[in-house]
Amino acid sequence: FRNSHGKGVVLMTLSRSSPNLDQLRGIMARKGGLQRANRFEVYIDNPAIGLLDWWCHSVTLPGRSLDGIPDELTAQGGNPRNIPIRRGYGGEPTALLSMYVDQNWDVREYFEKWMDSFNPVGKDQGSNAGVLELSGSYQKLISGSSVSIVFVDTKGNETGNNVKWGMELIEAYPTMIIQEQFSNEMINQFGMLNVSIGFKEYRTNQF
Repeated sequence: FRNSHGKGVVLMTLSRSSPNLDQLRGIMARKGGLQRANRFEVYIDNPAIGLLDWWCHSVTLPGRSLDGIPDELTAQGGNPRNIPIRRGYGGEPTALLSMYVDQNWDVREYFEKWMDSFNPVGKDQGSNAGVLELSGSYQKLISGSSVSIVFVDTKGNETGNNVKWGMELIEAYPTMIIQEQFSNEMINQFGMLNVSIGFKEYRTNQF
């Protein structure tokens, strides 16, 4: 059918009118195929701590929404429409990262040090040992931090993977190191670290 601008719009459903297999292959080929769920890379950098050189097992991308308020002024009846007033993030404005824990616990300490830049507990042997620094600086927490999530295709070459799409978190910082269970019964399992990364906004890039 045609939209309000007079342009044709194609909507595909899994009905009897769906394109045949060859047509679907052609459509997917024009778009470079389908994105593999495991073809992603995460880059985390904090100038005060350095680049996190560790593999990310899984990532959960934030959602996207338009937050609105009911239009009570012009509403007729009891079902007012919602008027968008600001951009939102479809629930929690965080990205969730899951990583294996190394035996040196370097990956855990990376996020511990990052979060300590806000209100650390004194570690010296002097009078401030164990004392919580109540004042925290948001600017120090986010200063220069960089978190980027990129998705790559299945081709690649000798120079690396071909990045297709990416998300950059603006003013990124760890909001929570999520509690994780360790047990004597988990003989053949590896320790996991789950961290939620908060942000002010995000940008996406299509390459």
